[in-house]
Amino acid sequence: MTSLCTEYWQFILAQGICSPIGIACVFYPAVTTTTSWFLRRRALAIGIVVAGSSLGGFFFPAMLPPLINRVDFPWAIRISAFIILALLIVANLTMSARIPPRRSPLVLMSFITPFAEVPFLLFAAGSFFIFLTIFVPINYITLQGQQAGMSISLSNWLLPILNAVR
Repeated sequence: MTSLCTEYWQFILAQGICSPIGIACVFYPAVTTTTSWFLRRRALAIGIVVAGSSLGGFFFPAMLPPLINRVDFPWAIRISAFIILALLIVANLTMSARIPPRRSPLVLMSFITPFAEVPFLLFAAGSFFIFLTIFVPINYITLQGQQAGMSISLSNWLLPILNAVR
């Protein structure tokens, strides 16, 4: 939906709310089904699954600036979305749960009660500040490189390099 955005609030809705929900709906099932299939080399299997985020963090920032120069921004985002769609089709066709899901009633209070526990609140607040200090500077690393005197083409490689070493 980012390719259709024309106003700031639409970008916030697409990239700040809808994308994280979609990523969670894809990432967590991939990790949990992997843990059910592998018992001996579970850490290696989960590492391979999680490595996809670093690969995407390298290839997409490296791919988008040249793509935006060739086609406009909306089509660059659409091309990225089509690549992700193709990869998701492969992932959905190859992923299956070993253990069938158990039906259990949805109890809303089980989602609310952790917010009454002090250790959970401290963990949530600590996680918020850790992720704030980690990810906000990453958003500005290319601009900081340009301000320090790097060329635009070289500073555009700072984010893919940073994502590759994570």
